Parts: sequence; C-alpha cells; structure tokens
Amino acid sequence: MSAHSKGPWIATQEFANRWRVDQVPATYYPVAAVYGHGDLSVIEANARLLSAAPDLLAALKGRVKNEEQRIFEDWLHDKTPSGDVEQVQDQWERSSEYLDFHDAWAVEISAIFKAERKI
Repeated sequence: MSAHSKGPWIATQEFANRWRVDQVPATYYPVAAVYGHGDLSVIEANARLLSAAPDLLAALKGRVKNEEQRIFEDWLHDKTPSGDVEQVQDQWERSSEYLDFHDAWAVEISAIFKAERKI
C-alpha cells in the first residue's frame, strides 16, 4: 500500500476560501490545503470529502474483503477443492466465481487500487 498520513483526518476552515485537512491530532503541516475562487460551498465540500478519504478507503476495503470471503467460503463448500493451500488458492483464482466476483466489484476494486497504487 502506498503510504499516506494516518487517519482520521479533519477539515477546518482557515480563511473564507481556504480549508486545511489535518490528521487528528493536527500536526504543523496539513495533509492538504483546499482552496479556490468562486463557490465557497464547493471548496468546503471538497475539503470534507478529502478528510473522509481514510475512512472511506477502510470501509470500502472491508466490504470488498468480506464479500470476497463470503463468496470464497460458498465456493469452498460447493467445490471442495483438493490439494495444499497454494493449490486451492490457484483453483479459487481460476474459478468462475472468482471472476464473477471481480466483474461485479470492478468499480470498488479499481477505486482501492487507485487509492493505494504507488506512482
């Protein structure tokens, strides 16, 4: 996973058109500054969305992991694969159930990848 400042994060208004996103407790340097000209409610909404990022990522990863585990357990019960752990893992990853899971959860898996990839 790419490194990021530990959550939770909080958004606070510094000036009319500038918000800062900090770790909790706040450090000297903010995680991010969100500012702009124009609609101040958009600036605030962007800052609040950014401050929710660690919580959103954790929740999404938990949902995807739990759903994959549930589908895997159903597959394991139905197919009763044989072999050692690595062979069973290989059979699972080649199964139609695994591929269906990845198709059904492609948007969520892609969002997690986007958040965690190293550039």
